[in-house]
Amino acid sequence: MFFKQTVTYTCWVTLKAEGKIKKRCKILGLQETITVRFVRVRLSTGEIEVLVTSLLDEKKYTTQTK
Repeated sequence: MFFKQTVTYTCWVTLKAEGKIKKRCKILGLQETITVRFVRVRLSTGEIEVLVTSLLDEKKYTTQTK
């Protein structure tokens, strides 16, 4: 089942590891920051959902359903 959805807001945020997590990232050779995209959508039911993704290109990774 698919719901009709409307994107009401999109923003990009860079998250930074701190403290113990930062140290663990260094040990594992992982990046200490990641940029993610928050997408707020209103479903046809009126319910609001906030999705978080590392797929940043809005044109390539659209939130619209066909």
